[in-house]
Amino acid sequence: MKKLILCLIFVSLAFADNEEMLEKAQILEEQGNYKEAMLIYKEIATQNTKDIPKQDLESQSNRQVFAKQYLTFEDKETSQSVGQLLSSEFGLYAYNTNYFAPISYQNTQANDRKKNEAKFQISVRKPISYNILGMDESIEFGYTQTSWWQIYEKSGPFRETNYSPEVFALFLNKDNNSPLKAYKMGFIHTSNGQRGEESRSWNRLYVQGTYRVGNLFVTPTLWYRIPERAKKDPNDTYGDDNPDITTYYGFGELEIKYPYKQHIFDLKLRNNFRENNKNYVDFTWTFPFYTKSKLSKYFGYINVSSGYGDNLIDYQRYINRVTLGVAFSR
Repeated sequence: MKKLILCLIFVSLAFADNEEMLEKAQILEEQGNYKEAMLIYKEIATQNTKDIPKQDLESQSNRQVFAKQYLTFEDKETSQSVGQLLSSEFGLYAYNTNYFAPISYQNTQANDRKKNEAKFQISVRKPISYNILGMDESIEFGYTQTSWWQIYEKSGPFRETNYSPEVFALFLNKDNNSPLKAYKMGFIHTSNGQRGEESRSWNRLYVQGTYRVGNLFVTPTLWYRIPERAKKDPNDTYGDDNPDITTYYGFGELEIKYPYKQHIFDLKLRNNFRENNKNYVDFTWTFPFYTKSKLSKYFGYINVSSGYGDNLIDYQRYINRVTLGVAFSR
């Protein structure tokens, strides 16, 4: 029902010049006369598609409208299923930054790679349930995949990929007088999908809060690594791949974001707070493309990082890196 309401709202916005016909179609649909309602939607589309640029027909919203108006079935649920297949809409949303960077240069020499490579990240979240605890919380599933791609090698191998599925509960604080705006807690697994001596993985429980301090958003995160049994042999399938990983990643992270107009400056800091000090600094600037081209909907992406934990396979190495690319979400 919720998807139906959203779709009707979208159709109303897209075809505002046909309000009377839309109202009639909506009434018919509410009465269960789905077939006649679809005929009206089709008539509206016929009047309006001549004004829609051809390239826009490939957009997500127009796929949904196309499915609703041109792929109709007498059975309402069948029609909705076909529309979902065409639009590939399953309630997924951007989570962490999604970007593609053709330039990601590290100054540390390594025999297994070129210093310059491509790097990209895919990150989505899927809401699972809402308010089951009575605290207006959202229970969600998140997935982030970060890849380092030796695109300038002849065979273009993927040097490293880190996979991070997680489940978390997000709580939004509606108290305007409190600097705490949101907090969440969850479980996250991170691994690189390798075997034997190149295998890296760890599981964590974490808590995170987001505070507003003036124009800054400050987000401290604390995590607890779930212990694993020691491996008797490096090639064992089960067991601790990296028993010293908290020595390099520590037990938390501090993130500071500063939004300014259409720019976002993001600083992340880690430190193990031990005598044998290991730290990591990561700074990202995303900015708009001032152009009338298709890139105007995306953002420039500049990242500079230094320290331990650049990625799982290299977590014990101190790496300085500069990354330039395009962000698709922030």
